[in-house]
Order: sequence, then C-alpha cells, then structure tokens
Amino acid sequence: MLVGFFTLAQSQLDGDAVGAILRDEGDNRTVLMDAVHEIVGTHKFPKNGQAVIELPEHARACLISGDVERGQVAKAVYTRVREHRGELLVVVDRELMDSRGRLAPMSAGIVVYTKEAFMEDPETTATDKAWAADYAYVVVTFLASRGPKPTLSSSRFVRNLAGGNNAFADKDYTIEKARADAKEVAEYEANWMIVG
Repeated sequence: MLVGFFTLAQSQLDGDAVGAILRDEGDNRTVLMDAVHEIVGTHKFPKNGQAVIELPEHARACLISGDVERGQVAKAVYTRVREHRGELLVVVDRELMDSRGRLAPMSAGIVVYTKEAFMEDPETTATDKAWAADYAYVVVTFLASRGPKPTLSSSRFVRNLAGGNNAFADKDYTIEKARADAKEVAEYEANWMIVG
C-alpha cells in the first residue's frame, strides 16, 4: 500500500505551511509516517473516498498545533499575512506563539483520500493526477488543534460549496447540513485563529 503526501501535506512536513506542521525534532518524522501508514491501511473509507482520521496520541505529539485561542493573541504584533492555497490570510505568528509553549495540540488527524476520490476531486489538476498515479491513498493535509476539531475556513467552505469538493455535491448534503456546517465554521472562527 503506497501513501502519497500531497503538496500541502508535504509543506507541513517541511515546516513551511499555514496551520499544523511537523515538530522537527528527534525521530518525529518517522513516528508520524509510521502512524499514518498504519491507520490508513486499516481505515474503512466512506463511499466518497474522503476521510478525516484521528492520529494516535504518540503521533499527535509530533505536530505543532495549527490554531490558537483568540484570547491568547493579545497584540497585533503576533499576526502576519501568509498565502495559503491561493488566498491571503491573517495568521498568528507560529514562532512567537510556540516559543511560549502555546501550540501543543490536544487533537490531531489527517485528511486522506483514496486514489479514486483524489482523481475525481474538482480541484485536482492533470499534474496532480500524474503525480498520484502510483499511490493507493493521498494524504491531503495534517490537522492539529489546541481546541475543538478545526473546521474548514469560511473561504474554503464557500469554495467547497461552489463545487470545489465532491462531498458537498452529494445528494445527501442538504441545505440544513450546509447551514449547520456554516454555523460551526462561524463559531470556530470567532474563538480560534490559524497559525502560520
């Protein structure tokens, strides 16, 4: 079973991403990779081939949280602008927050697609498809949070609704579900900020 790490996940492993990144010390990369291969290989994927899978506790410690509670960000000096997936975002400066010990995650997981789901995703380019041809699964991103399970950003949520993710086009995805998801996104963004 071959697992590929998409561009976003790879940038998280390299420490150059918005959101969760690898805590690059000791054998963290090996521990995290072993855990990912183990959980992906045993996971039962839903029909749409997209899953968020929780990482075991020992692997969670290998990541730096991708968010911080707004109440801990008291000064504008802690924020900066970063580009992420083609969007400019205001994020909390990771180095300043992590130096204060505020970014140990309380939960962590991965977003992973089966090869078929990745190939059918509306945002997958021809270049992405050529890259993924040899993999059975593609890890799209790592998630790590200090608080509740992070939601999509409001802009990513809108892009997905507009056709950027096949899970949102499923006949079972109702307007009631969209409203509930939108409320969850708004509540998360009112209390948490992304780190980068």
